Amino acid sequence: MHSQTETKALSPQGPLTIVAPSQIGGRGVFARQPIAAGAVIEIAPVLIVPPEQARSLMKTLLFHYFFRWSESSKDVAVCLGFGSLYNHSSSPNAAYVRDFTRSQIIFRAILNIAANEEIFTDYHSGRTNDDKFNFETANQDNQ
Repeated sequence: MHSQTETKALSPQGPLTIVAPSQIGGRGVFARQPIAAGAVIEIAPVLIVPPEQARSLMKTLLFHYFFRWSESSKDVAVCLGFGSLYNHSSSPNAAYVRDFTRSQIIFRAILNIAANEEIFTDYHSGRTNDDKFNFETANQDNQ
């Protein structure tokens, strides 16, 4: 068993963030230092998966980690970096924008985020609120 210090030392980290166990379950992305509202947290490249291959992904663990890439197609994107590890909240402190030209997703703070605070995005971005999730969320709202 690792101590908290050893776990953080062994955890993946970027300049502003670290991946660590989340109170809502699994892993999440946390601020290593204060992040000001408006700051870019991460620019994560994506792998675009065409619809015929996306159907196969739905039968794998990756089903819980990919993004719908666009409303006009059935392509999905596997986000690299920490992009697929940000947890959901209906009261997020960060937001993401899909950059279709550069095949990347930009994560930006929408509130000031304190050091060691978990960073949440709203998975409904680009979706209708009628879409339900099959996991617990930070607000326990299951939306």
